[in-house]
Amino acid sequence: MQDSLRKVPFRCPECGFVQQEPETLISTYCRSCGHYYKGGADRSDKGSSSLLPSLFKGKGRANRLVHCYRCDKEHEVSSSARSTMCPTCNAGIEFDDLVVSSNASRPVDTRGKLLVTKKGYLNNAHIVCGEAIIEGRISGALRCEGAVHLRCSGALSSRITAGSLVVDKHSRIEISSPVTVGELVVYGAVKGQFLCSSKVRVLKGGTLEGTLVTPAVTVERGGTLLADSTIQPPKRPDPVASVAESPIADAPESSES
Repeated sequence: MQDSLRKVPFRCPECGFVQQEPETLISTYCRSCGHYYKGGADRSDKGSSSLLPSLFKGKGRANRLVHCYRCDKEHEVSSSARSTMCPTCNAGIEFDDLVVSSNASRPVDTRGKLLVTKKGYLNNAHIVCGEAIIEGRISGALRCEGAVHLRCSGALSSRITAGSLVVDKHSRIEISSPVTVGELVVYGAVKGQFLCSSKVRVLKGGTLEGTLVTPAVTVERGGTLLADSTIQPPKRPDPVASVAESPIADAPESSES
């Protein structure tokens, strides 16, 4: 009786959502998309994930590769899935956008957009998102696969890792924890420790203070760079790993310094 109640992960063949069901499952409904499917071949730990691409191709669906930042593993799900569960560590991952408009201390793990409003405060050591707009306050650790827009003023104690970071106009920010990003674009004023793998741009009216490590920096006329800067050549690209960086649009042309 105990063996029949033991739960194992099953993957929905329609949207790729993984849910825990009894090992002796005959059939069930997906809790994400409502699709009815049978057990057996849909066990996510029996190698069925390798069969999913052919199933999706037959239905004209595309797959997306999802990286789990808790166990550092990757798995595929349907592009139409609204959530998934990591088959390795069972961490839940959302794909919807999230708005934080009050005090919140729960972990966030979504590949959608994260908006922290002016009255919002998000505090957690595990904050993961696809894109982020910060108008209020955050603390802990923020990891963003795309661009982070800072539209706030005051002190931030969050450790930020992102594809790119944009400090918007009228923002006056001091970041106490290290910031690791691809590209950094400064329209407002920011102070902190910045490690950038791509270009840094300080635009007209922008001010950058603190310490800076980057392969290239551009300061537009009217911009101010007061950081202790180290210019180092970019690392050679790894032929195995590919990193997609979010482009920053509508940035004015400027001259190299």
